[in-house]
Amino acid sequence: MKAQLREMMPSGLRLYLDGKPMHAGVPIEREFRDGTWVLGRYEYRFRSNYDRPTLEPLFYFDVHGEAACIELTLVDELRWPAREVVR
Repeated sequence: MKAQLREMMPSGLRLYLDGKPMHAGVPIEREFRDGTWVLGRYEYRFRSNYDRPTLEPLFYFDVHGEAACIELTLVDELRWPAREVVR
């Protein structure tokens, strides 16, 4: 499922997944090219682009015990974890 970017007033931009808002720190899974789903967490940062801020969604996850972070795009396949994740 692809995330949808919506503009909410007055709070600004927000990503939605399966109709639910994605809040910073929530666990999500991302599918990689080889078909593997990886558990991580969603974060974001705002960049100021003159008169319009840009939302940069980020995906934090572990690779062989090392922390990694990549920027998410609106074409990435994402899903909510199948079961409750303990943080």
